[in-house]
Amino acid sequence: MISKREILRFLMIITSLGIIVTAGCKGGAEKVPQPEKETAPVKTMSPAELKSLPTVTLMGTKIQDNVIESAVRCEITASGAFGSNVVRKTGPELIIVILHNAKKGQAPPGIDVNNGTINRVTIDQLDVGKGTAVRITIGLEHKTDYLVTPAANSLIIDVRKRT
Repeated sequence: MISKREILRFLMIITSLGIIVTAGCKGGAEKVPQPEKETAPVKTMSPAELKSLPTVTLMGTKIQDNVIESAVRCEITASGAFGSNVVRKTGPELIIVILHNAKKGQAPPGIDVNNGTINRVTIDQLDVGKGTAVRITIGLEHKTDYLVTPAANSLIIDVRKRT
């Protein structure tokens, strides 16, 4: 026969495990809302406005984990204000960023990332009839959402990790 002491000890262990397992939960799993579409920079520039911007130089492309947003952050920085376009391509999954009136500078042609979300970033100088531009291609491991946020002399792209 099992003693009362053993039954109480067993119940305390089960209760403790239940508390540990459910600690921090708010009534069950919460579904993270998915954005309906990509967010583009707030202000789009007309061709005349883009032409009036001075030529800038790409200063860097920094890629790091954004733990708060469960994303990988790609921050593109230039020597001054710039206009940009961001588009998604499929097959393979890509995010393509065009920096208008920009030069590549000392940026490397490519960066291998391979972090499970972004596999590679390539940077190309484009010489177009109306000036120069820089194309940054972000190769993705899988189809995912992203958020584009313009900042002072930079563009921040948060690419959602697979959950």
